[in-house]
Amino acid sequence: MFRLAHISDIHLSPLPAPTLRELISKRITGYINWRSNRKGTMTGTTLDALLADIRELAPDHVAVTGDLVNLALDEELETARRWLQALGDPANVSVVPGNHDAYVPGAFDKVCRSWAPWMTGDGVNSPVDRNSFPYLRVRANVALIGVTTARATAPFMANGFFMEGQAERLGKVLDATAKEGLFRAIMIHHPPVRGAVSQHKRLFGISRFNKVIRRHGAELVLHGHSHLPSLFAIGPRGAKVAVVDRRWLLVGSMNMDGRSARSNTEVGLVIDSADLAEEALVLMNEYWSNSHYRLRLAERDQRVEWVAPDGDGTAVHRAEPYVSWFKRLRLGVMSMFIAEDLL
Repeated sequence: MFRLAHISDIHLSPLPAPTLRELISKRITGYINWRSNRKGTMTGTTLDALLADIRELAPDHVAVTGDLVNLALDEELETARRWLQALGDPANVSVVPGNHDAYVPGAFDKVCRSWAPWMTGDGVNSPVDRNSFPYLRVRANVALIGVTTARATAPFMANGFFMEGQAERLGKVLDATAKEGLFRAIMIHHPPVRGAVSQHKRLFGISRFNKVIRRHGAELVLHGHSHLPSLFAIGPRGAKVAVVDRRWLLVGSMNMDGRSARSNTEVGLVIDSADLAEEALVLMNEYWSNSHYRLRLAERDQRVEWVAPDGDGTAVHRAEPYVSWFKRLRLGVMSMFIAEDLL
C-alpha cells in the first residue's frame, strides 16, 4: 500500500520585516492584512505537531500544494527552501506553488529556481519554469502530477489560472499514465470546482480543468487555498442521483422540472433495490456533510437559510453564499421574461 500525506497553506511564520522598497507593491496590502488578521494565527506549535504526526505515520510521499509563504519576500522563499529540506528528500516530497508564493511579478520565477528539486519531474534535467508544469513523478503504482495555477494578481485578488497550454499537456500526461495502469493523483493549489471559495479567490479555468478530467480521467485531485476541510467530485456533466423512500435509486441526467419533462432529451435509470438505495444514501450524506449547504426555513420569519459546517459547529447564512449583487440582479431580470419551469 502506498501512503501519501498531504499538507497545504502553511504560510510559514514569523514574517520577516519587509523593506520599504519591498512594500511598494501589492505587498503593502498583504502586510497590513497579515499584521491585523494573521499575525496571531500563524504562530505556535500547530505545524510542528502536524509534521511530527506525519513523520510518525511514515508516509511514502508528501504532497505540498502551495502557499508556503505569505508575501513572497526573498527571505521567506529561502526559509521555505530550508523547511522543505527538513521535511524530506526531494525525491519523496512534491510541491506545487500557490498564489502567495507568486505574490508579486517575478516571485514565481524565484520559486522555480529555489524550490526546483521538489518541483522537477522524473528524468527532467532542464530548469523549472511555467512550461515545466504539469510535471510527473512515478512512485510505486502512483503517478504524482503537479499542476500550477499560481500567478501574480492585483491587490485584494487571489485568483488562480489554468490555461489552455497546460491543459493540453495535462491531458497527454493523464493518457500516458492511464495506459501504464497508474493511480493518477493531481496536485493543484486552487480548488478546481465552483463555489469552493469566493469570487476574488477562485480559479479561472475551472471548466477547462473539469473538461480535461472528464475526458482523460484521474483518480485523485489534491488542492489547497480554501483553508477548509472539503470533499468534492468531478464527474460526468449533469449526472444526478436521488434516493426515494429508501427503496428506489434514480440515476440520470434529468431534472425535476418542466423543461426536462417536455423539451430536453434526458435519461433516467430507476433501480428498485433497498440495499443499494441505503448504501447510496450513506455515501451521499457523508459527502454532503462537509462540502454542501443545507437549506432550512428560519423560525422567526420563514426565510431560507443556508447552513454549513464550521469547525465543531455550523455557520448560518441569511443570503445565498458566493452570489454577488450583480448575479442577483441578472437572475431577477431574467425571471421576468422566462417561465419558472424553464429556468
